[in-house]
Amino acid sequence: MKKLFKFKEWLTLEAAAKHLSGFLEEPVEVFDVLQLALDGHLMISVNLVNHAYAKLGKVIPYRQVQKHEVPLFDDKGKAILPGFENLRGEDGKRPAVGVIAQGLCIDTEAELTDETPYVVFSDEVTSIDGVWDLAMLHNERLDIEYLMLQKIDGPSLDLVSLNGTYLNRSDGTWAELQAEFDEKTLEPKGERPQDPHKSGDREEERKGTKKDPSRFYPAGGLPFKDGALLVVRVEALRKFEIENGQVEPLARPFYMDPSSPCFPPLLSPAMRAWEEATKGSTRTPKMRIADYLKEHHPDLSGQSREAIAHVFNWGRSGGRPAARKDED
Repeated sequence: MKKLFKFKEWLTLEAAAKHLSGFLEEPVEVFDVLQLALDGHLMISVNLVNHAYAKLGKVIPYRQVQKHEVPLFDDKGKAILPGFENLRGEDGKRPAVGVIAQGLCIDTEAELTDETPYVVFSDEVTSIDGVWDLAMLHNERLDIEYLMLQKIDGPSLDLVSLNGTYLNRSDGTWAELQAEFDEKTLEPKGERPQDPHKSGDREEERKGTKKDPSRFYPAGGLPFKDGALLVVRVEALRKFEIENGQVEPLARPFYMDPSSPCFPPLLSPAMRAWEEATKGSTRTPKMRIADYLKEHHPDLSGQSREAIAHVFNWGRSGGRPAARKDED
């Protein structure tokens, strides 16, 4: 396992427990892996094998987050939301309105400042796949706690969070998982859904309906029923070993180390765009790169997008720049 370990991107929970048993020189069970994740010692991830729907977001400081005011008390002085009955401002008076920030605060332990990190999500619903880290903030944390208690036949976990389910990855992208309303809920009275076999291209109909944001709501947990698999990334295990032993970090060139001040900012989106270009056979690689960058990195300039596509085509053409075509 030690030789094979360095070639893997992630391990199952069972394999991660076995690996940690060797490192810690004592038995480690899946329960322990889950508890390490809950206690903040080990990053745990999910492999979205059958894809999932999500709203994507990025981190910005609180000062840049859109905000709006909401009333805290009704005409009779009763608090509209529970918990605000005894709310007082610095002057000792009850404030009439409160400020709601349009985003997700990811540093709830520290005092709120202009630089407090918030995630702002797009309104668009998109399909995501692959390995994502659990943010361990809301429903995704409750899922891990529920599974941990199951492993020891512990008490039932009845807690429910209305704050959504959140994932992130190393390139800074965040995802708020979405669930789709049942067709019966969306079906207007007096109408019946059309048979997709009689409506032409079934796949096109599915794509057209499942990306309409009005058909989705924040997911109540991880999509285990759709094949989501809990895993531990090898990089997370290496970090745990480095922080809790004498393991030396693997030497990485500066251009592959996101913590380096010389890390090229375009490298991470470029690598994912190139990976996307290798999937499927419809449209040209350059077109697939352009589609990926437009959807996931809309802030990139046209020059940056062209550079990413050009390098990919240059590498695929045996060291020679690919002949330019008017593909866009």
